[in-house]
Amino acid sequence: IGNTLAKLSMTMGVFVVEGGDNWKVSLTTGKKEFLDTFVKTCEKSVELAKRVNATWMTVVPGYFERTLPVEIQTANVIEAMKRGASILEPHGLVMVMEPLSDNPDLFLRTAAQSFMICKSVASPACKTLYDIYHMQIMEGDVIATIKASHQYFAHYHTGGVPGRNEIDNSQELYY
Repeated sequence: IGNTLAKLSMTMGVFVVEGGDNWKVSLTTGKKEFLDTFVKTCEKSVELAKRVNATWMTVVPGYFERTLPVEIQTANVIEAMKRGASILEPHGLVMVMEPLSDNPDLFLRTAAQSFMICKSVASPACKTLYDIYHMQIMEGDVIATIKASHQYFAHYHTGGVPGRNEIDNSQELYY
């Protein structure tokens, strides 16, 4: 993939840091087994990023842990992101957390959550993938959010609401 991208003068957008735990209860728990898997996956992602000449990688912290207060879950995610950032930052790589709207069990659902986590991690290797489609559904007022939080956004995705179609005058947002 890296060679083909180079031949075409293209760069990789993002790839997903996926150790098998993104779509279940994982980093929110603070359990060593999930943190260890995440750290190992970040280490492997450094090599993958080099092969495909990528800078950004998407991180999904997993589902809510219903037995823990959200503040403890947030602290657990911050600790995991700090560990990931310590691996990626020396290589100039950036993990981008993506708040999503399509599953109510996911922990990371708003830009404000992601902003707070990034600010707490305090590393250039921890940013947000701001997906306008998801955030229009979850929050609306995307322009105000972008203005207030842009310094913590490293990558943007766009898509119209409804339907995740091209943005045009039939969508909620048209710019």
